[in-house]
Amino acid sequence: MLRRDFVETITAAALAHRSAQMRPAVATLPSLGLCVHLEEIDEWAASTLGNLPGLAIRGDIFWSHSEVTRSHYAFDETEGVIRLLSPFHFSILAILDYGNPLYSRGNAPVDSAARRAFADFAAAAVSRFRASVGWWQIYNEPNLPQMWRGPKPDPTAYAELYDSAYISIKRAAPETKVIPAGMGGADWRFWAQASERARTGPWPVCALHAYRRTDPETIIGDVQQAAGSMTPAPRVWITEWGYSRLWRPDLTEESVSALLHRSYWGAAVAGAEAVFWYHFGTKNPQVPATGLGFELVDPEKHRTRRAWDAFVDLYRRSKSATRIVGRVDGDQWTRLTIDNSGTGEHFFVTLARQSAKITDIPRESILIRWGDLQSGDADVMVPSTSGGAVIYHRA
Repeated sequence: MLRRDFVETITAAALAHRSAQMRPAVATLPSLGLCVHLEEIDEWAASTLGNLPGLAIRGDIFWSHSEVTRSHYAFDETEGVIRLLSPFHFSILAILDYGNPLYSRGNAPVDSAARRAFADFAAAAVSRFRASVGWWQIYNEPNLPQMWRGPKPDPTAYAELYDSAYISIKRAAPETKVIPAGMGGADWRFWAQASERARTGPWPVCALHAYRRTDPETIIGDVQQAAGSMTPAPRVWITEWGYSRLWRPDLTEESVSALLHRSYWGAAVAGAEAVFWYHFGTKNPQVPATGLGFELVDPEKHRTRRAWDAFVDLYRRSKSATRIVGRVDGDQWTRLTIDNSGTGEHFFVTLARQSAKITDIPRESILIRWGDLQSGDADVMVPSTSGGAVIYHRA
């Protein structure tokens, strides 16, 4: 049963905003992780990440870096990083990905010989790192031509690659946890078609990449459609998501911080099981422009950014909370009531979209806020040029 003070608070909020709409309570919060470039992790990066014990990190193990001579595997690059990370007990999701110039001229491994070679590489990687890596992801964004190079992206071709790798991995290490690739553009339809055609399907996890230039709350429809695409409903993981500063020059560090928080809570409302934010940082000049502007730190100067502080704050709050127990939607805003680690105490998260005006949060009840806000004695206005705002507060 909901506490009386909670009911009274939500009722007051609804009366204060005639357009407010009560929604059913939502349960468990998603785990929050971070995408990293494993090959760039140094001692500074490892110790900075180490301030977040138990953090889930996701990074690539590149086939072309690991097999430079046919059937001979050299994982020196990854082994060095694993040694740096091991004292901090991270949960690691490793991506086995992309082509290899030794096979199919480096294009997607779609012919039988290339598929077998990729499967052998996958089994070798799992055998080497099974004690350090908790989850494995087969390929990355196979629905996008720039990632599935060469032939046109095809759900059947990806299903065959996944089957080959999955069977090879399970033969080498039966206990290994394996999930399919994250789908670019949150393309759950490609995932559903591949899942239906796979010998190992239907897959229990649907991984999406949620990049968008619209409000992060639009992810709710994508996740719910993916979950409803088959029976039983798959668990939905968002294995990449971020907002690039290159997309919108008006995005400040505060705006990016607010978008990060809004994205996480939007995914929580949608029922996603995990969210991996993209990304920690890079100094690799070979990273394409599409991968730039997302950084939380400057790894070259060994300096964190304001958005890193926002990530740290969100991670710690997500670890201390357990579930959403209430939701109210108003005009350009959403308010969530969060159960604080089963103590029976609650705090509130108000997600404010652009041009939102919040009139019912007393200044003294605000715990912290992220975003470009204009404050008055009686209200908080979110400027129309910002990325919105997030306010954590008491009743």
